[in-house]
Amino acid sequence: MELLLPQFETSHDLSEARLSLVDGTLDSLPETLRLLGDVLEILDMQLLCIVDGLHWLDDRSTNTILIEMVKTLRKSKTKLLFTTTGRSSCLQREVSRMEKLTIESLNPRGSDVKLSEKTLALQDRMP
Repeated sequence: MELLLPQFETSHDLSEARLSLVDGTLDSLPETLRLLGDVLEILDMQLLCIVDGLHWLDDRSTNTILIEMVKTLRKSKTKLLFTTTGRSSCLQREVSRMEKLTIESLNPRGSDVKLSEKTLALQDRMP
């Protein structure tokens, strides 16, 4: 919201009443995503969004809302980077193989400790 001009005209409802519906609860997430989509449409500018550790939120109870979040962000000019341990059913479903980069990293000091595999979901729809 800080990137919006102090005063501007829009057909989207950015009223105080609508903003008050966003209260941080799971019940408010659908309205939060609709509001986010409206704000991204109004901004109409290139942004970078990094979601680190999406797998921590990804389970049966959150799958639908996470899919909606990914779809909302992908509709905008936002460049996206999701990091996971590779076990995100949401990203498996919504991100193509061409948009994924899998990195396996070893401990640089040469010990036998192996860092967990990370999957980075990349999106670059900008010209």
